[in-house]
Amino acid sequence: MKKTLSLLLALVMIFSCFSAMSAAAEDGDLVGNISNMIYNEETINASREALGYLEIKNLPDQITDFDTFKGSAEWDKVSLMGIDLDFLYSATGILMWSELDVFLEENGKLVYGTDGLPVQLITKDDISLAFTNISIYLQRVLYNKCGGLNLYSVENAVAMANFVGKIFYPDFMELDVNNYKNYFTNEVPSANEFFRAVTTLSGLDKLIDYNWITRGKAYCEPIVTILGGDYITFLDEYYNDGLTLGSKILEAMVKKLIAVGPVDFVYDLINIFSSSSYDFVYRDPTLALLTHKVSSFGGYMSEDELYSFNGLLKLIFCDGECYSSAVSGTGFCPLEFPIERFNNAADKTEQLIYFYYYLNLCGRYRNNTYYFENVKRAIESSAALSSDDKIKLVALIDGFLLGKIDNAIENAIVPLYKENITTASVSLGERIKNAFMTFLKKIADYFDYLRKIFSGELNYGEGNSPFN
Repeated sequence: MKKTLSLLLALVMIFSCFSAMSAAAEDGDLVGNISNMIYNEETINASREALGYLEIKNLPDQITDFDTFKGSAEWDKVSLMGIDLDFLYSATGILMWSELDVFLEENGKLVYGTDGLPVQLITKDDISLAFTNISIYLQRVLYNKCGGLNLYSVENAVAMANFVGKIFYPDFMELDVNNYKNYFTNEVPSANEFFRAVTTLSGLDKLIDYNWITRGKAYCEPIVTILGGDYITFLDEYYNDGLTLGSKILEAMVKKLIAVGPVDFVYDLINIFSSSSYDFVYRDPTLALLTHKVSSFGGYMSEDELYSFNGLLKLIFCDGECYSSAVSGTGFCPLEFPIERFNNAADKTEQLIYFYYYLNLCGRYRNNTYYFENVKRAIESSAALSSDDKIKLVALIDGFLLGKIDNAIENAIVPLYKENITTASVSLGERIKNAFMTFLKKIADYFDYLRKIFSGELNYGEGNSPFN
């Protein structure tokens, strides 16, 4: 289970619960606009054929250096539906769908349908539907592993602590779960206990104490809000203690992840951190938390890059392998992000097209192919994932990170068209059950805490109070 959680968290960072009162919000729109789609052999075959045009042509085997790649002959050959890399990274004009390679032609001339319009090989609706199905599926996988009380175990606490610790500390020593078997007093800890454990074990509490608490609430509140501040109530007193604030941020993030799904969670963060407001509102408190990464890797970047969204991506994801010729496959090195093109997109679907394009370029950058092949092997060997989930997740990595869209279409996207309809009610029932179990757990925690207060075992406010 701990490996599964780590994999899910990793996917959230590259492409993300617990009370009866929030059950409706957590349920989200499981079906969305796909419920209006009539699924039959004809429509599925049409979607399968259309999505084949999402193939990125002439992807290089490896991009060793981005600047060198931009000046090479390979750069000019890469294309997605007629969108070349100059348009992705340099052009300032808007995307004109009518000018892309998305229409049927015969002898160099457009073919028109009975409606008098050119026949489209792939539409934005085709792409939007595929992305919607993937988003729903990943949300469901995340919920099945982390919803209700499923998340609360020492194995998951250690896995999450390792994940968080490696983001902020370049020399973070991975924790061995065998050394923490008796960390919690109960077999199923409360949400408060669980997230306080993750915050402590990862060292996040110290970072917040030294870099945020001393500067006051106004300094870090914007970051808290975008990470999940709308999903729990952040009291003023939380901003006086790094352990409390850190644990509440993690709890809010998990709630948001499960409510909106990992795709939309990452999408929202990219929109905010790649915008102009990053420089004025979010940059300083973000870099303050990444102070250890800045000290270790900031010297490899110019000041302008360090303060940019691309610099932030490098600080979050890069380890020493990004700045060496080593090929261990243990680290992910982000490619330069097409910020202007992403921010000037007309709508979300267009942004996701660019993101899909970018991710597949990332898959060929430096040693990332080795990294994602290792992720695929870890998924395939996971005991906590079903064989069906293993096939789908591996196929999605192939299609969205390794340039093999055909595998994603056949083994993930097309099968999900029917599956997301037929499993929606099951998923809703599972959510209701989990919400009820969580509600009962909270009641038990409240009474246990009150017993300890009345018996003199604890003073009010001590011992991971469920009222905090």
